[in-house]
Amino acid sequence: MTELSNIRAELSRSISDSYTAGFLFSFSEERDHTRASLINPAVGDILALAEDTPSLVLNYSTVRSAEGGVQTSKSELLRTQDGMAIRHTDVATGKLLAEVVLPAASRHDDDHLFDTVQECIAAFQESKLQAQFQTEANTTCRTQYPHLHCCLRNGNCFSVVLIVRPTSWKCLVSVAYDPAEFFKRTDR
Repeated sequence: MTELSNIRAELSRSISDSYTAGFLFSFSEERDHTRASLINPAVGDILALAEDTPSLVLNYSTVRSAEGGVQTSKSELLRTQDGMAIRHTDVATGKLLAEVVLPAASRHDDDHLFDTVQECIAAFQESKLQAQFQTEANTTCRTQYPHLHCCLRNGNCFSVVLIVRPTSWKCLVSVAYDPAEFFKRTDR
């Protein structure tokens, strides 16, 4: 077995969840830590959270610091009393590390109906609102979560949460953008 195969197998054992069988493996190495992740393949596409589904696991990650510290965590999208949130918990203890409450859905074009959800998302990405969210992400070095209400011509409406990551050089090289550091911060 290769070293990466061993790292993946160790992460899988640490979470003891057979549900991750189809998850994608990712590994990154920085100066002061490594990160191994198992990522739900649905994350790269439109995720559908059925009405009767309370949550969806997005990923599991193990971060190893250069000093030898290890933390394995789970990130999931879940329904809350008031809407939706992304919750980040420690796998070993169940301790809540962070919770990002997603903003309420809003229509970015009240007069427009779409043929598909993808068309609604494309219209948002070409709008001034997308630019405003990107500016906020780059100013704060924090990921933004615009929450859209997309209504289709066939009468169906969907609640869509997008992820707008910081892209500025300042954010990409700063500790503020490191997801491990984000979840340790208390100034959110």
